[in-house]
Amino acid sequence: MISLPAAALFAGILGLVAGIRPGAAQERPSEEALRAIEAAGRRIAGYHEAVARARERFQKQAPDMAPSTRFVVVDRHGAWRVIVMRPVEGEAGAKGWQMQAEIGFNPKAGEVTTIERFNPPRQAPSDALGVQHAIEAASAIISLHVAEAKAPFQEAAFKEPDKTFVVYLQPATERSTAARFGSDLLANVSGDGMKVLKARAMHRAAAWVPVPSSATGEPTLHSHIEGEMPTETDLAVVIEHPGLAPHLVLTPRHMFRIDEAGVITYLGPNQVPPASPGGAR
Repeated sequence: MISLPAAALFAGILGLVAGIRPGAAQERPSEEALRAIEAAGRRIAGYHEAVARARERFQKQAPDMAPSTRFVVVDRHGAWRVIVMRPVEGEAGAKGWQMQAEIGFNPKAGEVTTIERFNPPRQAPSDALGVQHAIEAASAIISLHVAEAKAPFQEAAFKEPDKTFVVYLQPATERSTAARFGSDLLANVSGDGMKVLKARAMHRAAAWVPVPSSATGEPTLHSHIEGEMPTETDLAVVIEHPGLAPHLVLTPRHMFRIDEAGVITYLGPNQVPPASPGGAR
C-alpha cells in the first residue's frame, strides 16, 4: 500500500499521465471490459444491500433470530427476493433448509418492498437452495486459494445465463473507519450448487484503506501487484464506502479512478508499477 499524502499522490499521477510515452494508447483497456466490471461491481453491492436491508427488517419482527439464519437473494425475472432460511437436521444428520420469510427488494431504490413470514416455516424453494449450496461450495474451498481468508464472509451469488452460479466471497468486517480490499474469491459453481468448476483469488492479500470521516475530495487508493484491471469487488467496496471516492487503483501497467457511483475512468499507463507487498494484490 502506497502511503503518500493523497493530494501529492494525485498530483504525481496526473504528471505521469501527462507524460505517457507514444504508442501507450494502444495498451488502453477496452471500454467494454471496464463497463462489464462496473456492472458486476454494482450487482455485488446490490446483493449486499438487499441482504443487509432484509436482515434489518426481519430482525425487527424476529428479535430472537438464530445465528444460523441465512439470507440469500434470488432474481426471479428481474424481481429480487431475499429468502430467509434456517437449517434443520434431517434423517441421518443430513442438513436441510426451511424458509421463514420471503422479502421483496427493489435494487434500484435500495428498499424493502414486501415481507411475508411463514409460521410454521415452509420447505425452502429450489432457487434459494441452489444459491445457498453454491455459497457453501465456494466457502469450502476458499482457503485453497486465499490463505488469509477467514469466515464470516460477505457473500454474493448469481445464477448465470448458462445456468451455473458465480459466487463472490469477501471477508466480512465490522470496521466503519476503514474499508478492506482483497482476500476475496471468485468461484464458478455447477447449476445444482454442489461442485466448484473453477475458482481464483481476486486479490491474494488484503489492504485496509481508511475511510475519510467527511468528504475531502482527495483520492484514496490501493494497488495491485497482479492483474491489470480493477476487480468487481473493488467496485463494490467503493460503492459501499462512498467516502473513499475518488478511489485510485494502481495495477502493474495501468491507473484507474473509481467514483462513488462505481464508474471507472482510465487514467493512463502506470510508469511506476506498485511493488509494495503491503497492498491488495
